[in-house]
Amino acid sequence: MARARIERLLDRLELVLKLIEQVEAARDAVLKKAAPADEAEQMIRSLTDLRSIGPDFATLLVREAFVREFRDRALSVAMLTRRNSILQWRQRT
Repeated sequence: MARARIERLLDRLELVLKLIEQVEAARDAVLKKAAPADEAEQMIRSLTDLRSIGPDFATLLVREAFVREFRDRALSVAMLTRRNSILQWRQRT
């Protein structure tokens, strides 16, 4: 029984690692394209051109903060400040 559970967990781990590889490949493809497909990709490229901002952080900023639409201003501020603030905001609503 324990062996079967470990095998299931290893299978899940393999799946997660494959998904991470796919996400990273898609992220890196944005920087390798000859021309950006949309405004978000252009923003990612511009941010990576800045000093000390890597593709991971640039993609996170653009996809989660700049492009994403929030229901209200409080959530957007919470998203940009801290994860704990988001949790506190969700508990209040």
